[in-house]
Amino acid sequence: MLSGCIEKLLPCPKSTPNMTRILFTLLLFACVIQKSWAQTDMGNSSSTASATTPVSPSTAANEERDLYYKKGTEKLVSGDYNIARAYFTLALESDPNYVAAMGGMAKAENALGEHSNAIQYCDNALAKDARNADALLQRALARNKIGEYAKALLDCDLVLKLAPERKKEALMQKSIALYKNKDYNKALIAIDELIEIDGKSAEAYYHKSNIELAIGDQKMAIESLKKAADLDTKYQAAYQAATTERATASATVNFTAPAASKENSAAAPATTTAATPPAEAITWNTVGGIDAMLQSYNQQISTDPKAKTAYYNRAKLQQKMGNTEDAIVDYTAALQIDPAYTDAYRARAQSYTSIGRSRSAVADLSKLLEIAPKDVKNITRTRRTIYRQ
Repeated sequence: MLSGCIEKLLPCPKSTPNMTRILFTLLLFACVIQKSWAQTDMGNSSSTASATTPVSPSTAANEERDLYYKKGTEKLVSGDYNIARAYFTLALESDPNYVAAMGGMAKAENALGEHSNAIQYCDNALAKDARNADALLQRALARNKIGEYAKALLDCDLVLKLAPERKKEALMQKSIALYKNKDYNKALIAIDELIEIDGKSAEAYYHKSNIELAIGDQKMAIESLKKAADLDTKYQAAYQAATTERATASATVNFTAPAASKENSAAAPATTTAATPPAEAITWNTVGGIDAMLQSYNQQISTDPKAKTAYYNRAKLQQKMGNTEDAIVDYTAALQIDPAYTDAYRARAQSYTSIGRSRSAVADLSKLLEIAPKDVKNITRTRRTIYRQ
């Protein structure tokens, strides 16, 4: 380098003092230039490195889980609770610590009447975020459904303390817990506070009518029920029944609202006794074609949300149509209903394999091996095939 060349001149015995000073100046200048070049090289190399840095695998996994969560939320809003639960399950498979997906699962489980499961998901979410208002409210809702009113009140009080912006929801669940626990005066105070905040809550007036009926004030109960009917037509039938001859004396204003409540986030759908249709072979010669088959499965699921074979058959149809992701969601829904559904595990493993998700496929086959150990040879052979891909 330039500084090395100058250094060779310094020991020269014939150098005069002036020459020495000049040489030292040149040496200093050379060191400055050399340092500047080094910094420039480092800057270029770092910028080049940053430009070629690959996308982290964790980033891709987060994008996948977020997509599943978004779709699950959409299905939750549309009332397709089993499919919502399937999407949230897939999100949690991508990230077992995803608190938002735990909350989504709790809402779906509450909507499907699986309140104990909802409480478990809320507990898991709160273990990671003790101030999570969504989890506290969903747990309060679930506890009210299974008769744990004192615990529900604790959850509501926590929400009122930690998340004032969720006061309306907390007051509703608090009033429900007090009403169910036959503490009618306090229940009335809580619901009046809610109505003072939101005077257009039909559900609040409907609930208030139940409380007033319970304490024997039938006249006020009818007035509150009328306000509920004026605000939301779904309460009109209850109001008409209550105002017919002799209805006031024997009115049975059921607490559970006629339809799902947005304030409760999710309400259990009506249960049916429809028989679960048997699994059927998928053929392309079915009368009416693919659309008719798809419509048939949709109708079966609408009639009986726990028809696991309908989800399974729809998944098989989706797979044949090339909609692998939709097939995986339906298989997952079937497995949520029956965790020992061996055909669904096997079929979902095949779907995972077809889109390159080998780890998920192997996980399904491992689970299948636990459920059906007698089929160990076929399962092991399939696992080896996946590993080679």
